[in-house]
Amino acid sequence: MRIFKQTLILLVIFAGVLGFYFLYLKPSEEKKKKEQEAEKKLINIEQEKIQEIWITKQNGEKIGFRREGKSRWNIIFPIVADADRFAVNPIASRFSSVDIDRLIDDTGNFSPYGLDNPRFIVEIKTQDQVFTLNIGNKSQVGYNVYAYLQGDKKVYLVSAALESVIDKTLYDFREKRPMDFIVSDVKKFTVVQGDKEFLFEKEEEGSEWKILFPGMTTFVEGDESKIRDLLYKISGIKVKEFVSDLTEPVNSYGLDSPDTKVSVFTKGEDGYDEFSVILKFTKDSIYGKRPDKPNIFSVDVDRSLQEQILAENFRNRQVIKYYVWRVKEISVETTHGSRIIQRDQVDTEKWYLVEGNTKKTLETSKVKDVLRKLSEMSVLKFVGDSVDVSEFIKDPKARIRIDVEGKAEPYYLIVGDRRSVDGVSGILAGLMDKKSVYIFPDQLTSIINEIQNLQPVQQQQ
Repeated sequence: MRIFKQTLILLVIFAGVLGFYFLYLKPSEEKKKKEQEAEKKLINIEQEKIQEIWITKQNGEKIGFRREGKSRWNIIFPIVADADRFAVNPIASRFSSVDIDRLIDDTGNFSPYGLDNPRFIVEIKTQDQVFTLNIGNKSQVGYNVYAYLQGDKKVYLVSAALESVIDKTLYDFREKRPMDFIVSDVKKFTVVQGDKEFLFEKEEEGSEWKILFPGMTTFVEGDESKIRDLLYKISGIKVKEFVSDLTEPVNSYGLDSPDTKVSVFTKGEDGYDEFSVILKFTKDSIYGKRPDKPNIFSVDVDRSLQEQILAENFRNRQVIKYYVWRVKEISVETTHGSRIIQRDQVDTEKWYLVEGNTKKTLETSKVKDVLRKLSEMSVLKFVGDSVDVSEFIKDPKARIRIDVEGKAEPYYLIVGDRRSVDGVSGILAGLMDKKSVYIFPDQLTSIINEIQNLQPVQQQQ
């Protein structure tokens, strides 16, 4: 019992010591460590808190930047223009945390270090603080420069890497990609050509592209690869030359009546981040500008952006799209009879021909092959959207219903006869669930015949 009491007392003492360490000693040590680290910093602030950056060179040249959003910047002096974030963000990064290599002089004698007429003066402004760092000569030994913080007499050696991010021209700091977005981040974009606006949109992450074309009231499915290619062309717009930075330019270069306007929206922290440009195509050059900025520039751009956007070029032509293994049932009804083909609910590799209450086994490879052909078939032409399919196809030759696991409504295809629409010939057919009518290739008739001719395994032996 006595040993137990001694052990208990020791545990209580140990817990007390441990609690004292974590509650008092450790926070005190961490605070002291932070204070010691701060003493080694000439500037020590959070990068995100920097609102403005001003650089003044020895020759009097001055450039000012102002933050826009989390990582984008504007040039606010000597012109108003977009800044290249990949040129300005490194300044914010390096000047938010300036390490002291060592103290050189604390007498206020700046002349020996080139600080009486500094090569660079950098102002870092937050909402409630201003840090002005003067940078003088390079040290003769090591990768360092002499610097002092305005209001202080001490001269320090700091890393010359500070100079590398500011010793640039105004042109170097300018944004040369007006549509500087990441394609995978795009949630929607619009293309305006004349009085026609095309809206491309994704409802949520991982969903498919939908398109709203001029004159239409409902969205249609877009072709993922073609829309992605279009976005890469848009993001690839590059400035060749800045031709005017005047608020009221003498020559508008035709941009008061642009040929194309593109607006791209990516998901930001507070809603959408917008990237927009208007373009004017001439015989020799292509001119552009941001709608909210006066700056005019000539650009390198894929000339295909000049072409009129056609609805059919960006629509998904695989309108009956599914994974074969997810098909639960397909039924075909023609003037010659009907067929119902079902997948086994347990063994998904088994397929049956359903005749009344009887199920007859079919050859799996043949069923999968015909289902694959149907899902891979691309329409030749889009004939009508948001229409009454029965009005287009009044005398159906076949009806196909496909139940797919995970799809709320089955595909219901009404097949008509062979037609020619605007020079495109094929089988006229419409999807009841999508209220759309198309021209399918003649292959559709062959697929229907294949389904009709599937025979049970017993009859083939």
